[in-house]
Amino acid sequence: MLLNFSNHPTKEWTANQKNIALEQYTTIQDLSFPSIDPHIDSSELVMLVKKYIIQIQQINPTAIHIMGEHTFTFKMVSELQKIDFLCIASTTKRKAIQKGNKKTIYFDFVKFRTY
Repeated sequence: MLLNFSNHPTKEWTANQKNIALEQYTTIQDLSFPSIDPHIDSSELVMLVKKYIIQIQQINPTAIHIMGEHTFTFKMVSELQKIDFLCIASTTKRKAIQKGNKKTIYFDFVKFRTY
């Protein structure tokens, strides 16, 4: 089972991303990524990481798709790898469309990559 621990719930994924995830991991479960207060210090961040490590251990997925706030993600991936969890990220192609002063950016999923 793939645990999607990101700001992008599976229901918002493209058909291509869902299909590849299901081919590789059979099932997908979402775990909402926390909103990380930019004012917290490192010790508070570590406490939050520990809280989510416990939740993830209880779920016991085959792999964790983890993407979000950079310092939290780095600490989560580091700790999850220490206890032998496979952590992956989405790779995408970035497409930008400029119309006057407005720029719209699209990301097309390509594949999952191991951290």
